[in-house]
Amino acid sequence: MSSSNDTINTVVVYHSGYGHTKRMAEAVADGAGAVLFAIDADGVLPEAGWSALDAADAIIFGAPTYIWADQAGNSRSSPMKL
Repeated sequence: MSSSNDTINTVVVYHSGYGHTKRMAEAVADGAGAVLFAIDADGVLPEAGWSALDAADAIIFGAPTYIWADQAGNSRSSPMKL
């Protein structure tokens, strides 16, 4: 555990399909005083992002969830029943 004088180097890395996860990642990064990096639609993180992750004390990941997505190999053509 760090003392109050220590700064924790935190990185938030995320992918956002429609912008919702981006807004959440920005809020988390702002609150944590973190550096923010986006993974693009092709799954590519900028080179500076890799360097930041390597030097980070803490990493926060953000990813969207999709209700229609194929999860754990279970294809669904309709919403899950609760």
